[in-house]
Amino acid sequence: MEELNTLKKLPLKALASTLLVILTMAGCVREAFVDAPDLGYINLLVQDDELLTKAGECEQSTFQIELPENISIPVSITKEPATKTTPVNNTDNAISKIWLWADLVETGQEYIVGQKISKSADEWKTNRFWPQDKALSFLACSSSASELGFIPDITTTPSTGEINCQFTYEVKKGIGALEGKDAQAQEDVLLGMSLNKTQASASGQVTMEMHHALSAIKFKVGRVPDGVILKGISLANVYGKAHCSVSGDASALHFNWSGHSELRSYTQSYDQTLNTGDAIGGKEQTFILIPQEFTSEDAQLQLELTIQDRNYILKKALKDIVSSFDAERIYTFTIGTAEEVDVEITDHVDGAVKSGVEIKNAGFSPAYVRIAIIGYWKDASGTIVIPWTEGEGEFEGWSSKWVQQSDGFYYYTEMLAGHSIAEPPFQKYTLKVMKQEGLKLYFNICVQVIHPSQINLWPNHPSSWK
Repeated sequence: MEELNTLKKLPLKALASTLLVILTMAGCVREAFVDAPDLGYINLLVQDDELLTKAGECEQSTFQIELPENISIPVSITKEPATKTTPVNNTDNAISKIWLWADLVETGQEYIVGQKISKSADEWKTNRFWPQDKALSFLACSSSASELGFIPDITTTPSTGEINCQFTYEVKKGIGALEGKDAQAQEDVLLGMSLNKTQASASGQVTMEMHHALSAIKFKVGRVPDGVILKGISLANVYGKAHCSVSGDASALHFNWSGHSELRSYTQSYDQTLNTGDAIGGKEQTFILIPQEFTSEDAQLQLELTIQDRNYILKKALKDIVSSFDAERIYTFTIGTAEEVDVEITDHVDGAVKSGVEIKNAGFSPAYVRIAIIGYWKDASGTIVIPWTEGEGEFEGWSSKWVQQSDGFYYYTEMLAGHSIAEPPFQKYTLKVMKQEGLKLYFNICVQVIHPSQINLWPNHPSSWK
């Protein structure tokens, strides 16, 4: 499969106008626009756009690989915040072909019909001219395949220039040399619209943003035991065919998928030893599927693994991982064991001031955190002379997310995702009182973390914990 392309803008540059003529045929009068050879063509120019991020927090789900003799390995799958882009960049796979349609706004009449345009040097040149003093509405389509793979049915509303585009799409399965390599056979589809443009109003340049009609799904490795080999990933009982209606303009393009049918299983075969942090497969092994919702147990993510020379199939209902696949989104799933939680803490001490407290969940799994603040004065021999008391200094910028309970611990009120950092408990602490000459204050922040499944071991935890 050719790889996806980054989000693009397509400025359509029209250099001149055409002549208007009136033709009379069989008693009917219609307008036709004849290309004049001495006038400029409508040109296309491809430009990159910045990446956009979909709002939302990480969604997490866990399930287990069941092994013989009641042994199980817990496995977590994390959906990262998806991005409104593609899993590859423009350098890896630039758009190579564009199919262009344009209708006259005044009448809805076709003007350019599915012209296949390839890049020549730095220009994308059509073989058509701007109609004199007439507005056009444009539709551009592209694909990571050599051919578009569908024919859009478009209608343009006269006077407003609004385009309604519809097409039916079917996700490919691998055949022949790509048998069992469905992800490599699947193609990306991009569309863009720009409405009611004249050569004058656009100053000779019509800007269109290309948008991805489908969803991209890829995988990477979290923390796993040694010797686990991935043999295959399947997205089972997902819809492989649907109808798409496209509307909007420029950046406000909308894909409405309906009429889902053809439940299928898409599988990508591997023979990869899983090592922490690795991508699974290459970029060309990204699944590209029809956007759809998950409401039943039937649609499943399935992993085929070999552990100590024995084969296992791990299954999880997609609805328990993510509610839907949406257009223009990448879903990256991290596969790994739910390891023990871990913690890292750093701070900065400058004279009598402690600041810059940073508490990080260094594990893969989410965790809850609590701290205890403990201080004591030592003499030159290292002997503890007297305990520290809070009144000997001043805290500034104490965070409302840290709540002290009756056991004296300060509890972080939110679950802390793996490899994320908590809000500092305070901005700084300044020592104001010296006990006596020759004593040194040891001011410690003791941190503990616990897996959410074990929160009852801390009976004084906040009621917000779940």
